[in-house]
Amino acid sequence: MVVRVRVKPVSGGAEVTAAVIANSGFESEEPEVMVPEGVAERLGLHQRLPRV
Repeated sequence: MVVRVRVKPVSGGAEVTAAVIANSGFESEEPEVMVPEGVAERLGLHQRLPRV
């Protein structure tokens, strides 16, 4: 079952309220948070990959 919740991540003073999926059935060794690219950019978390 997928659970959708509203979260308000804060990074360096930037704040965004977004609807997210809390349970997608994905498992990993460490906790991971996936956010849309636009949200990551607004929070200053977006890393640009070098162009090849």
